Amino acid sequence: MDDAMTAAAEARARATLAEEQSKIKTEDPSALLQSGHGDGVTKVIREEGGTIAAYAWSAGTASWERVGEVTGVGGGGIGGGKKSFQGAEYDYVFDVDFQDGVPPLKLPFNVGDNPYTAAETFLETNDLPAGYREQVVNFIVQNVGETNVGAGGVSADPFTGAGAYVPGTGATTGGGGGGAGNFD
Repeated sequence: MDDAMTAAAEARARATLAEEQSKIKTEDPSALLQSGHGDGVTKVIREEGGTIAAYAWSAGTASWERVGEVTGVGGGGIGGGKKSFQGAEYDYVFDVDFQDGVPPLKLPFNVGDNPYTAAETFLETNDLPAGYREQVVNFIVQNVGETNVGAGGVSADPFTGAGAYVPGTGATTGGGGGGAGNFD
C-alpha cells in the first residue's frame, strides 16, 4: 500500500511539474545557434529530453552558458492567483535550479515590481555573485513580459538612477543623473 501511495505522489509531482513548466515561455534549442545581443541576455530553452533550462550569453567567451534548470513558475501572474513565499504573496515564484543535487532557488516577483530590485534581492538572499544581475533581470522580463514590470521597465536602473547603456551609441536610454555644466 505504501508503494502505491508513493507512486501516486510521484505521479502527481510529475504532473504538477509538467503543468508548471507549460507556463514558461521557451525557445527551441536552435535558438542557441545565434549569438546573443549582449552580455547577460538570457534564453529559456526546452532541451532535448524535455528539461527546461536558462542560458545566458557570455560576451567574453562568445557563447551561451547554461545557468540552470527552470523547474516551474508559481502563481501564474494575472488571473492565476498569488503564491506565498516567505510570508509574502507574489504573482510569480520561479523555481530555478542552479546546481544539481541542491533544491531549486525561489525567485519571487510581483507584476509592477522593478526587475532590478527583484534581481538584487534574489542575488543577496541566495549569496550569488552580483555579476548575475543582468541575467536575472532578463530572465524575469522574458518570463513575465515587459508590460508586467514596473519602474519604467527594464531600462530603469534603481542603483544608478539612469537608463541602460546602449553599446555603440555612446548614450543611455534615458533618465537620471548629472546636471548641465560648462567645463571650459
